[in-house]
Amino acid sequence: ILRLFLSMNLLGRPTVEFCEKAGSGIIKRPFYALSNLAYLFAGLIILRQGKGSKLSRLFGYLSILIGFFSFTYDASYTYLSQLIDLLGMFFFVNLLIYLSAQRYFSISNKKLIFIQSIFLVSGMFFVLFFKSFAGEFVFGTFVIFAIGLELLLRKAGKTINFSLWLKSVSLFLFGFIVWLPDALGIVCDPNNYLNGRSVFHLLTSVAIYLLYKYYSLQKGEIKYNINI
Repeated sequence: ILRLFLSMNLLGRPTVEFCEKAGSGIIKRPFYALSNLAYLFAGLIILRQGKGSKLSRLFGYLSILIGFFSFTYDASYTYLSQLIDLLGMFFFVNLLIYLSAQRYFSISNKKLIFIQSIFLVSGMFFVLFFKSFAGEFVFGTFVIFAIGLELLLRKAGKTINFSLWLKSVSLFLFGFIVWLPDALGIVCDPNNYLNGRSVFHLLTSVAIYLLYKYYSLQKGEIKYNINI
C-alpha cells in the first residue's frame, strides 16, 4: 500500500482527460468549473425546503460538497483533485444505498455503515491501482447496486411515488449518455459551455433534488433512522 502511494504523482495530471483542455489560469477548465454551481443551487434549495431536517441536511450538504469537490477538480486539474471528485460521488451514491438497505434488510445501522465503509475503501484502492476510468467503473457498480435495491423495494411494495425515482434515474442516465461522448472525445467542442460534462452536472443536480423529494416521501411512510 505504501509503495502504491509513493508511486503516485498526486499533483500531476489526472488520468482521465475530458473535452475541455486545461489552460494555465487559476481555473484550468472554466466551462466545466462553472457548471458545478448547479450542485450548489440544488443543495441550497434542499436545505431551504427541508427546514433543518436530517435528511435535507444529508442531501443538501452532500450536493454542495459534490459541487465543491468537482469545482476543485476542474479548477486545479490534478490527480489528487480527481480522486477527491470521485470520493464525493461515492459518498452520495452510498447514501442512497444506505437509505434503501435500511428499508430492505434487517441489519443494524452500525453494521451497514461498516460494510459500506469496506466497499468504499476497497473501491478507492481499485481506482488507485487501475487508474484511467476505474473510478467511473466503481461508481457505476455502486449505482447499479443502488438501483437494484430500489427495484427490490418496489417489488416488495415498499415505495411511494415510484415515478419520482424513475424521473431522477432517467435524468442521471441521460446525463451519462451525454457525458460519455465528451469523455471519449467523440463529440467535442472545448469552447462551448454546453458540453457533455457540463450538461451532466446540470442534469444530475436536478436528479439529486428529485431523489431528496423521493426519499422524503419514503421517510414519511416507512420510518427509518438516519442518525449517521
